[in-house]
Parts: sequence; structure tokens; C-alpha cells
Amino acid sequence: MSDEIGSTHTSLRDVLLGRLSESGLAPEAREVLRDLLPDATVGSDGRTRSLYLRSITAAGWRGIGPATTLELRPEPGLTVIAGRNGSGKSSLAEAAEMALTGSNYRWQDRTQIWKQGWRNLHDHADPHVSVGLCSEGTSAPVTVRRRWSGTGLDDCRTEVEGAASALHEVIDPEQISLYRPFLPYSELGAMISGPLTALHDALAQLLGLELLSDTDKKARTLLKSLNDEVTASTTLTATVVHELSEHDDPRAAEAGAALGGRRPDRAPAPQGKRRRR
Repeated sequence: MSDEIGSTHTSLRDVLLGRLSESGLAPEAREVLRDLLPDATVGSDGRTRSLYLRSITAAGWRGIGPATTLELRPEPGLTVIAGRNGSGKSSLAEAAEMALTGSNYRWQDRTQIWKQGWRNLHDHADPHVSVGLCSEGTSAPVTVRRRWSGTGLDDCRTEVEGAASALHEVIDPEQISLYRPFLPYSELGAMISGPLTALHDALAQLLGLELLSDTDKKARTLLKSLNDEVTASTTLTATVVHELSEHDDPRAAEAGAALGGRRPDRAPAPQGKRRRR
């Protein structure tokens, strides 16, 4: 389970631009390729800072009865939570996921009955899940909590305490979907033992390789468009040369020779001179 939601490392786009400037390609070619790269993007609220987990708390949630808090070190890196079966590892990871997203990976593409086991059977007087967060460069903590008032999974309200007053001020949905700060064993096992294509897609998204794929598709589309223009031009030139060859006018022969070369002369007439028609 990773305790980092953001990253300040050099982006893949910056790496590509650096390689492009050192590629030795002609300036025109570099400009074309640079235009194919999408503009740099940040979160939907413009934030680029990192956000770290300080703690996870759960009560009356899945395998956790009385309120239990797991303290974490809010710093970059990977945090692994290990313990015996039934000790609450997955419950805490899914509590963090529920607090931040309002959803759960375990229930994706499942029937409604999978969601009915969210409530602890032995202690459910005040079910709630929460995470303590801190932002890079500031010591002001923020707590995001979901507390249930009914028996249904959707019978909950979201509470934000600390430096922010609303969830959207704390969490960027785009970033949290990419840099998931929680990975239960069940999800990790599904990724490893599942289809290799799914694992590849997950890693490609995390590494930002979709940028390479999208840029390659744009380059191929542009290349096809340019080739189509060349083909159309070549066909039209051949037609014109053929028609010119059927005329006795010496000017037609001169024009046909100009167009029929390996590199047709399409340059305009010099200024001050007009080509006779």
C-alpha cells in the first residue's frame, strides 16, 4: 500500500522533449513532432504538490469492529502493511479507498450483494472510515471521513476537517486514479494472476506510456495524410504530363519535361517575367 498520492519527478513529456532537442533532426521535423505531443497537464485544480497519508482509521467497517487507527509515516516511498490473516490489512486499505473515493475496487463489476458486507457484524454502533493527510510543504493536517447513518452503503456523509472544507479541495480524482494510495492483497493478486493485458495497461498508465502510444498514433495518422497528398499529387502530375504529351505545341513539351522529372519544377516564374500560357 503506497502512502504517496502525487509525484514531482520529471514527466515523460519533458523527457521526450529533451530527447527531441538532442535528436539531430531538422528543425522542421522537430517542430512537427513537438506539435504532436499534448500540452502538459496537471490536476483539475492546478495542483502539482504531493499528498501523503498520515493515518487510516476504521470502525464498524468490514473486519474491524471498535475504532482502530493505523499510523503511517507521511513521506515518499512505498509502505507495506504485513500481518496474519484476519488482522485487518485489507479492511484498512479498503477503508482508505472508501474514505477518499466513496467506492471500492472489490465491488467493481460485481452484483449488489457484494456491497452488503461492508458493515461489521459485531460492532456497528458508529461505523465510519477516515484518513489523515498532509500536503507537501505544509504541516497542516487534513482529515477526510465518511460516516454512516443508515444500513445502506450510500447512507453516508463526507466530512473534511483541517486546512480544507470540501473533498474537492483535497483530492484530485484524476491523480488519485493514477497514483492509488492503497492496494489490498486481493487487488494485487488479481493484477498479477489476471490477464497480462490488464497488468500491462495498469503499468503503462502508471508510467505514463499512454503518451507514447497516443503520440505514435498521431504520427501515423499525420504520415498517412501526407502520403495520401503525395499520392494524389503524383497521380495528378502523371495525368497532366500525359495530356501535355498529346499536344504539338513546343510549350506543352517544355512543361511536360518540367513536370515529368524526378523532382518536378513547381517553382513560380521569376519576378518581372511572366510565363506565357
